[in-house]
Amino acid sequence: MYNNEKSNIFLKKSKSVGKERDEFGELFDQKVKEYFGESFSPTILDKEFLKFPEGDVYIINVRPSIDEIHILKNDKGNQEESIYVRHTRSSEKLKGIELSKFIKSKYRDSINVKI
Repeated sequence: MYNNEKSNIFLKKSKSVGKERDEFGELFDQKVKEYFGESFSPTILDKEFLKFPEGDVYIINVRPSIDEIHILKNDKGNQEESIYVRHTRSSEKLKGIELSKFIKSKYRDSINVKI
C-alpha cells in the first residue's frame, strides 16, 4: 500500500505486490503528467522496483534530454509554468533576462534564411 503523507510515497509490503506495483506505477505516471504535461516523454525514464524485506523501492533513472523541460507546478504543487535547461551536469530554471535570451536564441537557431 502506498502512503502519500507529507509528499513522501512508499510502497509497503503486502500480499498483492503486483497489483500495488501497478497502482503505484499509475500514480507515478499521473504525477509526471500533472507536473510536466503531456509533452514530457516517458521514454527518458527507466523505472524498476527493488524488493526489500521492509517493502519495495521504486527507482527512477532519468536520462538527459536535449530538449528543455517545462514544469507546470512548483515543488509545493502550486500552478507555475517554468522552463529548465540542461547544462553539462545540472539543470537551470530560466527566468527574466535569461529566459528572454534563451527564447531569442531558440528563435534565431530555428530560422534558416536562404538568399
